[in-house]
Amino acid sequence: MIPANKDEVMNIDPARRTDEVIKAVFQELLGDMQRHEAALRQQHSAKSLHQFRIAVRKTRSLLGRCHQALPANRLSRFRREFSWLGDFTSGPRDLDVFLNQVNRLREQSGIESSQLDPFVDYLVMRRDQHHQRLYESLDSVRYTRLVRDWREFLALPPPRTSTLDYAKRPVKEFADAGIWKCYRRVMKKGKRIKSDSSDGEVHDLRKACKKLRYMMEFFQTLYPKKKITTQIKHLKKLQDKLGKFQDICVQEEILKDFIRALDHDVWAPVTTRQLMDDLLKEHGKKKKTMHKKIPKVFSAYAGKNYRKQTKKLFKN
Repeated sequence: MIPANKDEVMNIDPARRTDEVIKAVFQELLGDMQRHEAALRQQHSAKSLHQFRIAVRKTRSLLGRCHQALPANRLSRFRREFSWLGDFTSGPRDLDVFLNQVNRLREQSGIESSQLDPFVDYLVMRRDQHHQRLYESLDSVRYTRLVRDWREFLALPPPRTSTLDYAKRPVKEFADAGIWKCYRRVMKKGKRIKSDSSDGEVHDLRKACKKLRYMMEFFQTLYPKKKITTQIKHLKKLQDKLGKFQDICVQEEILKDFIRALDHDVWAPVTTRQLMDDLLKEHGKKKKTMHKKIPKVFSAYAGKNYRKQTKKLFKN
């Protein structure tokens, strides 16, 4: 069931019991996580960090969906521990992204290095601090125990009997119900988004979209390839817009932190302070423009024809 090649999609028998399949998915994700952890340790790259982070996030997402198939009392600790691990991956990723953007800005805009260098140095310092915290977490006893206990739990054979709703039922039933529930949550949150909605509401919609996409990807071989691929691609368009908005929000806070640092301790040219004010204003304008477009972007995703196709595919 688990692919030999990491780029292959796991082929799932729709009649196989749900708890077995979910554990197989978790095992695949654990393999991905450890593979990218090894690459991260050998030579840090934004790509290896990104892939490691995705494996952790997907694990957390499925842990939040499988309480009706695996015993909740066994999962609560793993939910907590993977959440702890995931917290160490966000900072390095956000700073990697922003640092790349700032370096491109320097190359394209003709801004003098003396103006931008203090900010680049600041980003590098913060990124390195976050990377160090991540590596310390990976070297910790807590992480070693998590991986060991998680692997042991996944290796346990399924029980002959279970009182859980989906444990022994065909995985296709679990996938249909789970994807449809995630889809309805996306629709509910998306319809609430207005031009004056808070950043937090937009962020919640983005997280709901991510959970829906993961569910579709986990169980995509249970559905006609062309139809499920269309679903994922359509959702990805919405996710991309929401992801860019989230990056703008995070970067705005980083800029504000840097400006506060400058105001507290003058250690950069006056021109740097002015440049930061200009960049913050520019980010504010971009954020406002993107925010206004989000309701329209969601409406394009939630069109009537697409809703019918989604219901037909997952609602039985």
